[in-house]
Amino acid sequence: MGLVEFRGSKANSIVALHHEREILQGATVFRYEWAPATERYELWTKFRSTDADHAEGSQPGLWAMSLLDGMH
Repeated sequence: MGLVEFRGSKANSIVALHHEREILQGATVFRYEWAPATERYELWTKFRSTDADHAEGSQPGLWAMSLLDGMH
């Protein structure tokens, strides 16, 4: 996809950077043909926050995010 550089190359399918403070565990993109263009793609991922982030209000769990084009 050419979005994220890894080991000196963007020739990969990585769509998110790894941050030590936030951990996304796997991701799946769904495409809904019947949905409006602004809601056609959704990314679902398991999110695990650190204890410090959780204390600040960040909730772990299954998250869904709308994507305009399936990648951004």
